[in-house]
Parts: sequence; structure tokens; C-alpha cells
Amino acid sequence: MPKLDGSRISTATEQLIKVLDRKFFNYSTSDFCSKYESIGGVITSPLPIGNKLSNGSWSKLILTPEKQAVGRKWKQVAKEVISEPTIEQFSRTLEGSVCNEPVRFASFALSLPKDIDPRYISAFFRGLADCSKEKAHEDYKDDWAPCSDILLEKVIAHFPHNESESALVRLFDCKSLATDTKVFHLLLNLARHAKDPELNKLNVWNSDKTRSAEVASAKSLMDNSINCVRGQAYIAIARLFFKNELLANQNRDVVDQAIVDEHPAVKMSALELLKPYLNYDSLFAHTKFIELCTEDIRVSGGYGANHFFNQGFESQHVNEYIELVLRMLGSQYVDIRKEAARQIYARWFFNDLFERELALVLKGDKELRSGCASVLSQFLREDKYHDRIGKIKSSYITLLNDEDEDILQKVGSCVQYDSYWTKHNSTVLFSEFVKSKAARHCINSLFEKLEFFPSMLIDMSDSLLGLVKNIVEVNKNDESFKHRHMHIRESSLLKVLQRLYDEATEDEDDEAISICLDIWDELLNSEIYTAMSAVKELDNGLLS
Repeated sequence: MPKLDGSRISTATEQLIKVLDRKFFNYSTSDFCSKYESIGGVITSPLPIGNKLSNGSWSKLILTPEKQAVGRKWKQVAKEVISEPTIEQFSRTLEGSVCNEPVRFASFALSLPKDIDPRYISAFFRGLADCSKEKAHEDYKDDWAPCSDILLEKVIAHFPHNESESALVRLFDCKSLATDTKVFHLLLNLARHAKDPELNKLNVWNSDKTRSAEVASAKSLMDNSINCVRGQAYIAIARLFFKNELLANQNRDVVDQAIVDEHPAVKMSALELLKPYLNYDSLFAHTKFIELCTEDIRVSGGYGANHFFNQGFESQHVNEYIELVLRMLGSQYVDIRKEAARQIYARWFFNDLFERELALVLKGDKELRSGCASVLSQFLREDKYHDRIGKIKSSYITLLNDEDEDILQKVGSCVQYDSYWTKHNSTVLFSEFVKSKAARHCINSLFEKLEFFPSMLIDMSDSLLGLVKNIVEVNKNDESFKHRHMHIRESSLLKVLQRLYDEATEDEDDEAISICLDIWDELLNSEIYTAMSAVKELDNGLLS
């Protein structure tokens, strides 16, 4: 709205702009995706849309060497669309054409020389991997037919693989060709010997950080495991193992090969290989998981590692898992230390372990406290663990009064979930919440929940008075105070207060009515509402 011409901005709009400025004061440009604004449009090939080229025309195009261009030969073909006559763009068009007519283009591929540009080979492989009737252009859906496995295998055998390994792995994975012994060994060979990824280099990385794999987080390694050839190949093999127990048991050595791979992103893919063995041979799975985490502690923070921890702490391997968590706690990697805190809290909750360590992490740095907060919040949001939820009171109080705003919001926001209120100790938990720091950071979500609360609010009138006293408390050194009054005015507080008053008058509960008036006094004394707005609220609702 500030971009509007001055003559078009009314007084009301000007006031609204100020309200929005205050409301979104703490937001960054990335919250509005401004950080990611881009210019330009789409680059495509100059070929006509659809499979309008004959096999002869495609053959001539594919066999024509690419000329060394001086500068870019861009041509505007539509609004925000330009064409570029390069092999990169031609191969993308070829990929779409293969998807539309897989049988035609698979047969056509066999008529081409083996030594065509690798980008065209990859286009054939990717097009055959991703093709389906649903993805085909409308003009080709009626006559669409898939390739037979025999034809696919002929195409695979026809071309060299050394420059098209990623596309080939995708073809193996999508079409389940690797159930064939010969093709399975091709996939194994790619997993063991593909040159991608390069030693200690990431294929996917944040431009603000280094490309070195040595300092990468667990999440970064997971992202890279699915974006490198050896990692993709091992993950494809893992999917086969899930479907075929006999194949998995006959190829256990594949797990060992992935564990000792020189690249940590490929080691992360070994985690996928181990998951099927949790069903087939848990002793083998846990032994190799511990070994894998010893090779690289970051695997303990990989996706699905929680399945190993959940089983492991209930098994004969419990002591090995205790040692692993303690090593994680001392790790140089921040995300692994956070995961250690998560495990410590969970194992204290479920298995009565790590009591001494829990006391330390609750007083530790932000990442450790955040790890505990994420697990505690999960327990409060889920309709489970009613037999032991009473254990959390002390740590709940600690985290409700943490110094970090993110932790306060994470733990405090649990009050908006129905499962929070079904806990047998919800009254005790809420009585601690209303006087905590977290309450000041969850004003809107709390009163929205209370506005439509299914039970009687009159039963929590004392807590609501304590809550209002807490959130209107003046502490001008508190950064959140600057905008808290605005959040209170924009929240459903008055609707909740009106409902509480209505319930109290209907039940002729003088004590509750008195508390209701005390709450209103607190609001007036805090100067959240001006005298005029107070009169308006009184006339329109409360006490009218």
C-alpha cells in the first residue's frame, strides 16, 4: 500500500498502513519471499511444441555437432519466454518428446550411433524414467503405451553410461528394472564406482556456506545423498531390499560398502540401506547402525534414524545407544548436539535414562534447550502418553520461562491444540502457563483457542485473571513489550472476557463476576484501551 499514489491514500488507509507496519515490524524480507525475487523468464529450445519432428529430423539435429557460440543466441518467442539453440535446450525438448511417445523414441534411440552427446543420452534415460500416461501431453494420451522391459534394457545396453550415470540410476529406480540380475549388477557397479560425488565436495550447498562436506550438517548430507550418483544408486537398492527380503539377505555386503564410502553423503544413504533390515534382522541392523554412526556421527541425525533409536533403547543394544547419544552430545556439529538433546529428553521420558544429562541440557545452550522443547511440545500436541505425562511438569516450567523467544513460542503454542487440554494434568500445566514468559508470546493463538473452548471458562476464571495480569505487566526493557499491547487489542481477549462474564451472570456466580471485573480493571489500568475505546467496548458488549 505504501506504493500507492499519494492522492489515492485516504486517511483510513494511512492509519491501516501504520497498523500493518507495527504488526509486521519484526518480519524480514525473506518472510515475504522478497529475498528470492528474480528477473527474466523461461528459456526453451526453438523447436515446435509437441512431437512434430520426424525421426530423420531428430537424427540430423542430434548428430550435428554444437558450434562454439560467441555470446548467447537468445530469441524472444513470447512474453517472458526466449529460445536458445543449444544442446542443453534441445535435449530438454527431447526428454519431453520421449515422455509423450516412449515406444517410438526408444526404438529411435537404437538407430542412433552409440557415441552421441551424453546430454542426449541422459534425455533419453530421463524421458523413459519419468514417462507415464498422466504426464503425457493431451495430444498423445489416447495412443500412449509404455515401453516393454526388453526394449528399455536394449536402450540401456546401447549407450555408454559414464556421462549419464544420474539419469541411468533414475531409469533403474523408476522402472524397477533392477530386479533383473544383470541390471541389478549395473546398479551395484554405479553405487560402488560412479565418480559422483567428488571427494569432500557437496553437489548441493548453501551459497553462504562452504562447499566442503567435512563441515556439512546432517540435513545437508541428506540433500546431497539424493543428488549424487552413488547415493542415488544405494537408495534405489534400498527400495529393492524393502520389496525383496531374499535379495537383501544375499547382498548384505552392499551395506558395508556404503558404510566405508569415502563421501559422507554416500554414508548417509547407507542409512536407507539399513532400514529394511529392521524388519528382517534387527541385530544386524542395529550393529551396522552403530558402526555407521561411528564412521560419521552425522548419520545419527539423518531422516529415519529415530526408528533405530526407538528400537535400540528397547533392545539388548541399549548400552551402545547410551554411548552413542553421549558422543552426539559432545559432537562438533550443532544439529547433532540438538538431536542428542532430543534423544536425552525422549529416553528420560520413556526409559528413565539420562536424568543427570537432562538437567544439564535444560540449562545448556539454545540448541540443546530447543531440542528438549521440540520433544516436549510433541508430547503435548499428541493425544498419547497419558500414563506418564505428569513427568514433564518441571521441564515444562523451565522451558516456559526460557530466555529464547523461539523456544517460548514453540512450547507456549501447545495450548492451541485440543490434545493439550485432554491431559489429566492440563489444569496444572495451564496454571503454570498463565504466569510464564511464554504466555506473552502466544496471545493471539491462546485467545483464539479460548474463544471457542468447549468447556466452561468460568472454571478457569482465576487463571485468566493471572494471565491478564501477566500479559499487561509493564517491562519496557522487554523487546516484546513494544508490540504486546497491539497484539492484545487485536486478539480475541474481549470476546473471551464477554463469554466469561455471560457464564458468570447466568450461573449467578458473584465470585466469577468479581474476577471478570478485576480483569477489566487490569486492562484499563494498563492503558491498553483508551477511555473512549473502553466506553465503546462496555456499551457494545461487556456489562451492556
